[in-house]
Amino acid sequence: MATKSKEIILLTSLFLALFAVAVFAASSQRSPATCSGQWTSCTNAFADNVNYASVTATSSVNRSGVWHNYSFSIPGSASIDSVVVRADAWSTNSRGRFNVRVSSDGGLTWGPDHTFGGNTAQQTFNIDVTSDRSWTPAILNSNNSSFKVNATCFKVGGGSNPTCRLDWIPVTVNYTQFDFSVSVSPSSGSVVAGNSITTTTTVTLLGGVSQPVSLSSTGCPAFATCTFNPTSGNPTYSSNFTVSTSASTPAGTYPINVTGTGDGKVRSAIYTLTVNSSCIRANPTVVVTPATQSGTAGSTLNYTTNVTNQDSAGCGSSTFNLSSNIPFGWTGFFQNNSLVISPGSFKTTVFSLTSTANATAGNYTFSNNATNAGAPSFKGSGIAIYRIV
Repeated sequence: MATKSKEIILLTSLFLALFAVAVFAASSQRSPATCSGQWTSCTNAFADNVNYASVTATSSVNRSGVWHNYSFSIPGSASIDSVVVRADAWSTNSRGRFNVRVSSDGGLTWGPDHTFGGNTAQQTFNIDVTSDRSWTPAILNSNNSSFKVNATCFKVGGGSNPTCRLDWIPVTVNYTQFDFSVSVSPSSGSVVAGNSITTTTTVTLLGGVSQPVSLSSTGCPAFATCTFNPTSGNPTYSSNFTVSTSASTPAGTYPINVTGTGDGKVRSAIYTLTVNSSCIRANPTVVVTPATQSGTAGSTLNYTTNVTNQDSAGCGSSTFNLSSNIPFGWTGFFQNNSLVISPGSFKTTVFSLTSTANATAGNYTFSNNATNAGAPSFKGSGIAIYRIV
C-alpha cells in the first residue's frame, strides 16, 4: 500500500511539473471594421474576397487611407511578441508602390514606412511592425482610439499612372499569456514531531506581464501549521514555506500541495514531508532470571539478563552498557557487555557469577545494570540471589 502511495505521489509531481512549464502562446488575426481616406471602396479591404479597394497615384500626388477598429481582445496580462500587417496588394503596372505604416496613438504619430510593390498580380506581403512601436494589449485592444494602419499608393518613374489595389489588410498579433510555475526546493524533508522545517517555494514567470500570485497549501499534517513568508508576490519571487509540527502531530509521510493562484491560473507543486515521532527517553527495564539459584562456595552460576528499551519510537535504537554490583571478591562477566536495542524491544545476555571458595552459606543479592550510552541519566537495574548451600 505504501509503495502504491509513493507511485501516485511521483506521478502527480511529474504531471504538475510538466503542466507548470507549458507557456501559453497565442495568435490573433483581426480584420479592420472602419476605414477612411482617399481609397475608393476602402471597405472592400475588410475581407479576403474578390472585391478590393483601389486608388490611382500620379508622379506628384500620393494617395493614402487609414484602416482601424481591428477589435483585438488580448488579455491585459499578456506580453506582445509580434505585430504583423498583411497586405494582399498589387497595381495595374509595375510603377505602383505601397507604403504601410502603423500608429499606436490614434494617428498623432506614425512608425516608419514599409515599402513594397511593383507586382501586377495579387500578392501577399507580410509587414513586421513589431519594433515600430512599444506595443501593449491596451493599445491594440483600443480599436479606433489608438491602433491604426496607413496604406499609401505612390508612383515611381514615368509613364502611365498606376492604380493600386488592396484586397485585404488584416493584422496578426502573436502574444504570450501570463503564466508561471511553482516549485519547491528541496521537494522533501523530514522533521521530528514538535519541531519545524522550512523549504523554499519559487514562483517563476514563464511568460506575459508579471501579475500578483498568492500562495496557499493543502494537506498540512494534523496538529501542524503551514505558512508562507511572503504569502504573495509578482513572479519571479521566492517564499519560505514552513511546516511547524507539534508533539501531537502523527508520524507519517504527508504530500503537501503547494499552490500558486494568480490571474485566474492555478499552478502547484508537491512537498513531501515525513514526520517522525518525538523522542521521549525512559529508564530501561532489567530483569535477571532465575531470581534465585543455589550453588556451593566457589562455583559459577549463569543468569539470564533481559534488557527492554522503554524509549518512544522517535528515539531510534540505543546502545545499553551493562555492569554489575556483586559481593566483594566475587567475579562476574557478561557474555555481551553492551546491547543495541530498538524502542519497545528487548535483548538478553548471559551473566556468569562465581563466588569465593570461602564464602559462607546464605543468600547473596547482586544487581545487573543497564545504562543508555547516549543518555547516561537513563538507567535500570535488576536483582537476583546467589544462594550458597
